Amino acid sequence: HLRWWHAGATSMRNLLQAAGIPNDVLDEIPDLVRNCRECRAWAEAGKTTIASTSLPERFNQYAETDILFYRDYEVFHIIDRCTRWHAGSVIPNKEEQTLLDAIHDTWLKTFGPMQLLYTDGESGLVTDRTKDHLKRQGIELKVRAREQHARYVERHGAVLRVCMHIAEEPVSY
Repeated sequence: HLRWWHAGATSMRNLLQAAGIPNDVLDEIPDLVRNCRECRAWAEAGKTTIASTSLPERFNQYAETDILFYRDYEVFHIIDRCTRWHAGSVIPNKEEQTLLDAIHDTWLKTFGPMQLLYTDGESGLVTDRTKDHLKRQGIELKVRAREQHARYVERHGAVLRVCMHIAEEPVSY
């Protein structure tokens, strides 16, 4: 439940049942989800939270992008949801043309266009011009709702940031 970003009971049951998990384990899912402290804290009164899961079936089907901040650098970071292959490049700013160039240079030149590109609402990417530019290349831009994040790339970015800090630390023997 936690590793699937607090997925709902139905989504978890369907996915685990397809994976061949025994029924006695599947029967525990509703209680697990109902008793999740974080889910209860974020749930709105009177509404039912329905988590959806989408499993990419191939490379370059779904990708996520984010800007990673490391020391004085802004790093454009993009990840494929299926394989978790990721790439990044240092960018000078977060302006629209800079981000379009970063998408092209970091990903499209090498791997071609993805089907869907998720972003967490970066101001340079949510313009009509950017959406039209990506659409001409066959890419549908999906903007996450306010205060939601592109989870795959953010998690990878956090790990990458830790690795960069460790790599810079002096070695003591």
